[in-house]
Amino acid sequence: MIKMYIENVKTAKGNWVDFPVDIEEMMENFEVENLGQLNVMDYEANFTLKNYKNIEDVNELAEILDDMDNLEKQIAENLIEEGIIVDWEDLIDAVQNVVVYEGCKNMEDVAIAIMEEDLAFDGVDERLRDYFNFKEYGETLSITGTYFEIDGAIVEYFG
Repeated sequence: MIKMYIENVKTAKGNWVDFPVDIEEMMENFEVENLGQLNVMDYEANFTLKNYKNIEDVNELAEILDDMDNLEKQIAENLIEEGIIVDWEDLIDAVQNVVVYEGCKNMEDVAIAIMEEDLAFDGVDERLRDYFNFKEYGETLSITGTYFEIDGAIVEYFG
């Protein structure tokens, strides 16, 4: 959810507004004819908004997030917070360019999950697994890839 404290430039009266919002209705409530007569004073969100002064852009972002399920929202918010995605138009595609490693708590767990899914390891004798350094492989993955944590999982972004 995104909330913004918006003030009428002429009257200096303001309110917190939940986004997404009907822009026309909001302008009527603030008794203004255009968005240039409004100032964004503050905002609240689960992530850092780099350009929160542009009401239309923030509303567009809020509409995109509003259409996502909870997992997609968490991924999107992390992509924004980490500075991976700065253009809202890329956000929908970016959320689809991920692998979610459910139940993984660290990169060692991710390394194990990748090995279990990788066909290259399919014929490897299970006894050899004890000799593989998953912690080191996990560290290499974190250096060479883009990973972040969400509730109960680690996400890899391929953008």
